[in-house]
Amino acid sequence: LQQQRQQHGDELHMSIFDMGGQAEFWPLTTMFLRNRSISLIFARLDELVAELQQGKMAQGDNDLGAAEELMVWVDAVAAATDAGPVLLVFTFADAVGSEALGLVSEHLERLLQQQDHPLLGRIQRPADGGLLFFAVDNTKSLGCAGVQALRAQLQATAEKSDAAQQRVPLQLRLLQDVVSELAQPSMRPDSRFEQKSFVTPQLLSALMTVRQRYPYAANQGLPRIELGDLRLLYEACMAGCKGTRAGDHSDAAFRLCVDFLHLQGAITHFNSPSLDNLVIIDPMWLLDSITAIIRKPALHPRPSDQQLHFLPAYTDLYHQGLLDVELVPRLLSERSKEEQLNVMQIMLLAGLAIPWQLGPDNHGFLVPALLPAQVAAEALQLGPDDGRVRSVFIAPHSLRHLGKASFFSAAELQARCHLPAGLFGQLMALLANLSQGSSALRQPAVLSRSAARLFLGAHEVVVVERKDLHCMEVRVAVQNAVGLLQQIVQALGVLRSRRYAGLHFELLVATPSAELFVRAADVQASYAAGEAQVYVGPQRLRRVELEQAFGYVLPVQNPHGLYHCFVSYRHAEVDSSAASRFVNALLQQTVGEGGGHVNVFYDTLSLQEGKEFCEAFMQGLSRTLVCVPFVSEGSLCRMRDTDMLDRVDHVLLEWQLAVHLGRKGVVKRIVPVLIGQMAQQGAGGLSMSNLLEQVAVDRDFPDQVNEPTYGRLCEFVQREFPSSELPERLTVRQIVQLTLSQRTACLCWELLREAEDRAQAGGLGGAIRTLADSHSAADRVYVQCAVRVAAVINGVLPESAEHQALLQGLREPREGGRPDRAWASQQQQQQTPLPADVRTWTVSQVQVWLNQLGLGVYAAQFAGEEVDGTTLLLLDEHDLGFYVRGGKGCRMREGFGAVLNFPLVSFSVLLLAGYESASCAALCAGQGAAGNNRGQGDRVVVSQQ
Repeated sequence: LQQQRQQHGDELHMSIFDMGGQAEFWPLTTMFLRNRSISLIFARLDELVAELQQGKMAQGDNDLGAAEELMVWVDAVAAATDAGPVLLVFTFADAVGSEALGLVSEHLERLLQQQDHPLLGRIQRPADGGLLFFAVDNTKSLGCAGVQALRAQLQATAEKSDAAQQRVPLQLRLLQDVVSELAQPSMRPDSRFEQKSFVTPQLLSALMTVRQRYPYAANQGLPRIELGDLRLLYEACMAGCKGTRAGDHSDAAFRLCVDFLHLQGAITHFNSPSLDNLVIIDPMWLLDSITAIIRKPALHPRPSDQQLHFLPAYTDLYHQGLLDVELVPRLLSERSKEEQLNVMQIMLLAGLAIPWQLGPDNHGFLVPALLPAQVAAEALQLGPDDGRVRSVFIAPHSLRHLGKASFFSAAELQARCHLPAGLFGQLMALLANLSQGSSALRQPAVLSRSAARLFLGAHEVVVVERKDLHCMEVRVAVQNAVGLLQQIVQALGVLRSRRYAGLHFELLVATPSAELFVRAADVQASYAAGEAQVYVGPQRLRRVELEQAFGYVLPVQNPHGLYHCFVSYRHAEVDSSAASRFVNALLQQTVGEGGGHVNVFYDTLSLQEGKEFCEAFMQGLSRTLVCVPFVSEGSLCRMRDTDMLDRVDHVLLEWQLAVHLGRKGVVKRIVPVLIGQMAQQGAGGLSMSNLLEQVAVDRDFPDQVNEPTYGRLCEFVQREFPSSELPERLTVRQIVQLTLSQRTACLCWELLREAEDRAQAGGLGGAIRTLADSHSAADRVYVQCAVRVAAVINGVLPESAEHQALLQGLREPREGGRPDRAWASQQQQQQTPLPADVRTWTVSQVQVWLNQLGLGVYAAQFAGEEVDGTTLLLLDEHDLGFYVRGGKGCRMREGFGAVLNFPLVSFSVLLLAGYESASCAALCAGQGAAGNNRGQGDRVVVSQQ
């Protein structure tokens, strides 16, 4: 290819990089594969032929047979991409006969056809079309016909690719040339860049400026540059090539250009604030950096190993996958401090490293690729829970569906399923990171690349890679595993969204005879149908037999039970991840004198198959003591949109129902978890913005009622609680105000700041230690939220005895012909005279006063804080929070002026803070007149200032 480049010039650029074949390198694969990549998969023909002819497995570095390892890579490409050509290249053709070549090709093609493998249609055959692969003779080098055919096919495939055929403006084409030129040595005889007719002096000057900024030798290309350097080159190209018009210099156009170059493979740029300034030109630079850490030292030694091999941290890394931050600068000694930090940030972003607590005050990283290959069988024994171990199988596949049949044999699973390279280790790392918390203190996780034992919530889980089935087996010893499985499925969803786009998963359970496997979803659907007898695969079971055999995968039935906590969140990336971490940590807490587990209503755990989800979560919320809404920019975005007022917003519905039930005393507390936007600090640490400073409730949210949402709420309340009056017609703005203003709110940015204050950066690790500490602190934020919520639950648990009585009272039907009792009570309150001296008012009389002002919406909050007359006079604007904003706030101020019988100078000043001067003046005038009517000396005087 280099020879072809020299002969034909720079018409076609290829960015070539090589992935190592050892298992340690498998997780790196999906980081670089793209739909526009051309993937070459190599294997040894002599090993493949030996397996086919002799029936014995030729094991290589990874204890896999040659055919099995080939399929690992085939499956990895199919899982990470859903487009792009693939070329199979088999070496050592000189060691086998021509007949053997046909045998291998037929066997491989038949295997792919049996699996209906998605890669089969993407494989590029040699020009003669005889074989499925390119056969390379290892003795002839470039003179080999297979090498020449491969080079020609690769060139033709590249020229026909979408990347090469796409029509783009000449300036962008030139920018690609410039980036490719930077990757080449500046002093080389074959450079023709300066001779191109459309290259301007301004562009050559910019190119020279960028080269001089980096301390690389003239015989080396630049492996990376900064985003500002790319911007300089972009502007030089856009300034106008010879014979072209000037291009667009805007920031938006430049960002589109960066995305275009990344998709084309000309650069590698990460869509992350912490790495936005890094532009990688040569992917081998990044691979070499990462493989300075992720490698097998016996096969890939480095000069630094001689000084490091005696260190305990070095042993921990290459035996347990635990990376101490003090070791990173020594392993990456050839990189600058900034580059070392960038490499670790990339590894975190790609899931190649995760934050890990190495000791009580020592945070580092867990590297999934360097986990032990296996662990002892006794380390995977489950502790006794209910005494019975049950299994669920996760079947990964690249098909649209696993098959139309209702059951599968072990042979069918082996043929249709596959475990892509590195998937199991990355999944285990994600789950282990999720399990960090109180469970990690109880018993540390046991992890390897083939099996793991860890805690999810309050229960132990063992996950095993089943190579005989090409599946993963999840073993539990609990009566119901729905919640545990859902957390594993969520982790798989994270992996799929990030790097396994072509992969699908199905949950299977073994039939009682353990000979066949059926879909867990089919079992759940059969149970939800309520039939007396159902077919599970070919076997017919009575309902009681179904419960005995598969009860652990059936939804939890809790028709009359009490939920300690209801988790409300919007299905967005930030909120879903936060809610999952929070629930996992909350399930590890205990409540009550007996130390029982927390009963959580969490949609992925509690929604029953076949039941309308909106109805289910409203019923769940009505049987809940504490509601925990997750609030972020993502959850509030839809509420801001006035175009969404004509449809039901289920998150808004949950919040409004929680407010309504809170006023009735059913929901005892609302504990919002407020999440700001995460950002990377200069030293590598994480910070979170203050959501309350980003959200202006009185301006950002419509002061209108979402009628479909309100109608859905009224329909539920009328049906479930006939004795209750209809909920108040609250606007979207009021609902958000009431949710955000809870005193019990968990402010995640403050929790993160407290954790960061305890982390001390410095030492040899420097910024890398800050990176590890801050990421570990970010992971612990939701554990702290769970601890706080558990404390709130313990505080209201004594009131749970009243919960059923309250619900029963609300559900009693109204007596025919009689007015609504709550409405009558409100009418009576409107006519109730209050004592002249506010200081003597009780909590109930403060609520009467609020109702008389038309501010009954705030009565429950005042009662919850036990605000009586004396406390009322001590409130300032900070205490009132959002209550004094907008039209409601005006009525509150007027109410104070009309009811209170003594001067309110200090209180009025506090109440008026933040209002426009014109409004202040008008209010002062009104209060002054009222003061004259009340008697001499009582006049309120408030300055304009």
